[in-house]
Amino acid sequence: MQDVIAQHHGTRLVGYFHHKAVKDAEEREGAVDEAVFRYPGPKPQFREAALVMIADAVEAASRSMPDPTRGSGSGRWCSGSSNAVFTEGQLDECDL
Repeated sequence: MQDVIAQHHGTRLVGYFHHKAVKDAEEREGAVDEAVFRYPGPKPQFREAALVMIADAVEAASRSMPDPTRGSGSGRWCSGSSNAVFTEGQLDECDL
């Protein structure tokens, strides 16, 4: 179980806080180091950790939606979030 906890964020960006920092930095004409807003990893090493990562991404996407009802585009929003896990290469080190 501890392995799942350590791996389920992989090296993903902590999007909410990164976006907020970028917005604040733009107001001050500064820059934001993206690496500061990334989880340290490791990426998921086994299927169960990968599935928890995908579920976590979908849950986060659904919680951030202004109108999470059926027909509001919620499926697109959540599938885009889970697809990002794949396209970012977060599952490259597990058997999924």
